[in-house]
Amino acid sequence: MSEPTEELIYWRTKSDVAKANLLGQYNAQDLNRAESWCRYLADELTSRGYSINITTKTNWTQYNLRDQYNMNRIRSNIKAIMDGFHYITQISNNVNNWDWQKANNWEKILYEIYMLMHGMANWYVYGGVANGGQPRLWQHRFREFYSGIGQLEPLITEAGENITTENGEELEAYLK
Repeated sequence: MSEPTEELIYWRTKSDVAKANLLGQYNAQDLNRAESWCRYLADELTSRGYSINITTKTNWTQYNLRDQYNMNRIRSNIKAIMDGFHYITQISNNVNNWDWQKANNWEKILYEIYMLMHGMANWYVYGGVANGGQPRLWQHRFREFYSGIGQLEPLITEAGENITTENGEELEAYLK
């Protein structure tokens, strides 16, 4: 599934509700957006080895009523994605007394999971890369990211030249 085109909205305020503007109403478009993001994240994470099973509905219309059953189902979908992966923001225990804060919470959780999922792709070590050609590059960057403290071993190349990463960062190297 391709990434949903609609941006997640998690910055609603109490004044949006008071003004009854588009952010202050949680309607069919909002439900479709949340469910589309749930489906996208579940499919992406499943393709990366996580096991996430959810049921989504992405054909909400203005004539559909937001009922307790479907709101609980959407909450359960988000909770399943959270439990199957990682999360920062907590989800409310129920959907009673639906308000702008719960709406923000749901979409903020989906956004955080999206950012975590794409952030972890930068740390994948693909087959043979860690051991082929530049034996210390990935090991060095991994230790530097996670340790943050202490002296790291220098990066060593056979020619003694500095190594430039794919993003243009130059790493100091020493002659072997």
